[in-house]
Order: sequence, then structure tokens, then C-alpha cells
Amino acid sequence: MIFLPEKLELECIFFGRGGVNELILKENNLIFKWKSDSTDKILRVVEITLLDDEWSYFWSKMEEIGFWDWSEQYNPPENMCVDGHIFILKVKYQDKCLETRCRGNYPENLNVFLQTINEITDLQLDTPGGFGKI
Repeated sequence: MIFLPEKLELECIFFGRGGVNELILKENNLIFKWKSDSTDKILRVVEITLLDDEWSYFWSKMEEIGFWDWSEQYNPPENMCVDGHIFILKVKYQDKCLETRCRGNYPENLNVFLQTINEITDLQLDTPGGFGKI
């Protein structure tokens, strides 16, 4: 698989009993887990195998949005109290690496990243459990 990354780990932590969505690359598959935030109990698991053309599409979208230029840390302004979600991403592909942590502040084009990953996985990673709108 030409377009398969060496590493992809995504964690979306939702406040207010939303739990944690995890998407981790293991061998050639993406493993999605939704865990309870209070007990760490696994509530849902989905295994996804992407084709080369899906990975190719993903990387082309990431290049379009300047994905590799994202900052390491996105925090809210000092005087702002935030109850928002936490987003942690670690990616290694070819000679490029990205590690970013977002809390209450996000890269301008995070929504394009999430839309793209949602599209190729048929999940809604920005929603607890990955189920989409209920």
C-alpha cells in the first residue's frame, strides 16, 4: 500500500459524558474505538480497511489544507474558560511527522480534516461514538 502512513493516531475527547473516540492505525487497518470517559469501558469498535485510492484522496486533501504546517499546540486565550473538546493527532507519513494537541482552539481547517476522515471511514469522528447526528 503506497499511501499507507506509518502512524496515525487520533483521539477526540468529549466533555459531559461523551466519552472518547480513538482512531488508530494497526498494520493495514484503522481501528475505531469509542470508550466511556468515566470507566474506560469500550462501547464500540469498528475495523476499517482503506484502499490506496482512499488514502491518496486523503493525502491530497491534507496537502490542500496545509496539514503539515499545523502547530504543535492550540490552546484557548488565557482569560477564556473552556469546556470544549480535546483533539489529539499524531501522524507519520513518508518523511513527514505531525503531532498536534487542540483544546478549545483549533487549526482553521480542522473541519476539512474531519470531513475527509469521516468521508473515507464512514464514521463521524467529531461525534461521540462516531454515529453522526442523532
